[in-house]
This record gives sequence, C-alpha cells and structure tokens, in this order.
Amino acid sequence: TLMLSHAHIENLGFEQNKFPPEKSIYRALFKETGVHRKQNGVWSIVAPKANNYQMHKVWQGIDKFIDEQDKAVNLNALYQHLQQPPYGIKAGVLPLLFVAYYLANQRRLALYENGVFCPQMSLEHFEILLKRPDLFSVEVFAMEGVKANLFSHYLKKLLDKTPEDGSLLDIIKALARFIHSLPDYTQHTKNLDKQTLTVRDAFAKTQSPIQLLFEHLPKACGFSAFTEDELVAEKYPEEFMNALVSHLKQLKQAYPDLLMNFQQQLTHALKLEPTLSRAELRQYIQQHYQGLDKYNHERDGLQAFIKRLQNNKTDDEAWLESIAALLGKAPPNKWRAEHQAQAEYQLVQQC
Repeated sequence: TLMLSHAHIENLGFEQNKFPPEKSIYRALFKETGVHRKQNGVWSIVAPKANNYQMHKVWQGIDKFIDEQDKAVNLNALYQHLQQPPYGIKAGVLPLLFVAYYLANQRRLALYENGVFCPQMSLEHFEILLKRPDLFSVEVFAMEGVKANLFSHYLKKLLDKTPEDGSLLDIIKALARFIHSLPDYTQHTKNLDKQTLTVRDAFAKTQSPIQLLFEHLPKACGFSAFTEDELVAEKYPEEFMNALVSHLKQLKQAYPDLLMNFQQQLTHALKLEPTLSRAELRQYIQQHYQGLDKYNHERDGLQAFIKRLQNNKTDDEAWLESIAALLGKAPPNKWRAEHQAQAEYQLVQQC
C-alpha cells in the first residue's frame, strides 16, 4: 500500500533501522531492480533498468501481453501468463508487481473494476485486488493515427495541454469533475437541447473512457465514431471539439438559466420592471415589503413567502434559491419538472 501513498519518498518511507518483511520484499522487487528510483530529483515508480535482465524481461512480457489484446485484459489472465515460463512469477508477488506496473504506466492504461473505469487506484481498490483479481481488468490506451489526432484536440481544447504533458487520465478526470459538479437539476432536466441531453447521458451510460472519448461523445454530438479504419478529414476533430465544448457550456449554464427564469417570473408576478438586476430586484422588494409579514396571518404560506422575500442574511443567489425552495417544495438545484411547475403555480397564488 505504500506504493500508492509514498512512492515519492525514498525507500517508500520505511524506517532505516527497521527491517519488517515488507521492506525486504520492497528492496528485492523494486529497489534493487530500479523500479523505485530517483529520476530528475523525484522518487517514483518507473520501468526497471534495462541492465536488470530478469525484471526487465518480466516488464516487457507484461507490455507485450497487454498491447497484443484488442480489449481489456482480465488480471487473472495476466497473472496466469506471468506464472508460466519463461517468467515463473510466484502468485504472492503478482499483485505487487501489477500495482507497480500500473503506477509506472497509468498515463497510458485504463483500469476497470467490474467493468467500471477507475480514474485512479485507491487503497480500497488495492485491497480488493489482492483478494479478487478476477474483478479487475486493464486496457492500454493506444494513441495512434486518428485517435492520436483527436486525443491532441481533447488535451488542447479542454486542458490547454499537449500529448507530451497530458494523458488520458487528465482528460477523464477533468470531464468527471465537470459532470459531478453539475447540480442534480442539470443531471435530470429535459429542458435542454436534445443533443446536449445525449452528451450528458453518454457520461452516465459509458463505463469505458476510451469508448466515451472516441465513440459515444462524437456520436452524441452528431459525428461518426473515431476508428482506425475510417478516414477523417482534418477539420473533423476540430468541428467535433467545438460542438462538444458548446454542449458542455450549455450543461454548465442550465442551472443559472433556471434561476434566471425563476427571477423573471418573480419580477413579472410582482409587476416590477423586467430589466432589474437580481441585486436591484432584491433591494426594491426589501424596501417595499419590509415589515409586511407582521400584518399578515399565515395563509397558504403567504407569511413565509414574505419573510423569504425580506431575508437579508444571504447573498443574492442564495436569497433567490431560498424563495424558489419554499415555493417549489425542494431546493432548486434538485428540482424536477413537478417542482418547477409547483413553484410557478405558488408564485401566481402568493402574488
């Protein structure tokens, strides 16, 4: 487990004057073979030195076995391969060897648990992998030809990086962060362009990052999948990326648009000037409705509504969200169509 958390530390952080069994294994497998060594002033897990014949041969064997497959390789199959001649690796060492190999190559590998992509290997993954390697598979991300071209466009457009300083993992993490940051409302609303909805749903339906990037997202944007047996015009990746970015922007804007729509409805219901900004709307309401709740007995939520209008303890967005939550019976960032309809109906009733 220290490989996951202490790879940047000499000897993986083992105390110098203590020699637990794990340290002996580390020294024999990774320290002496050069798998864990200092490069450019930083300790890291890397490919073994070429002059260490035995480990170098094993490493090349893993490379060859994974690269030759046209689909994800189950770890059980890889382990069985490495236990056979000419490698003869013992079963107890295989998980440690694989984790080291994965860490050294994670920029070009995709790891799956039960078919679901793992953006990075966690301690929990490692513990499960020790007991159930059959649940895991690994796939090489071959960036060649058409895919290499599109990969470069992804990096440039989404991360402003080049293939030399970016990886598949960088792209997937950025997209995953973006999708997970979207409010629940945006994850479920149907009030978006049909193609934008298809792009959004592609993230939920796709377990393979390679399929997501090169098949499902292009198709969701109205393009063909990027495959090696197709000739793709030079402008094709650029056009696709422009379309994808446009849809991602629509997804990001969906919740602000919902709030703006509610703000306009509130402004209209109160018969105020539609050009008022949110801050101006709030200021006007609080000036003209101040203390009004004291003269209203609770009737169908009117008093609570007036109190929300008068609230001056939050910023403008939170103020509007509070009013919307009261009328819609749910926070607006979690609204479904029925909540939105409820809020619109209540707004008419209260005003």
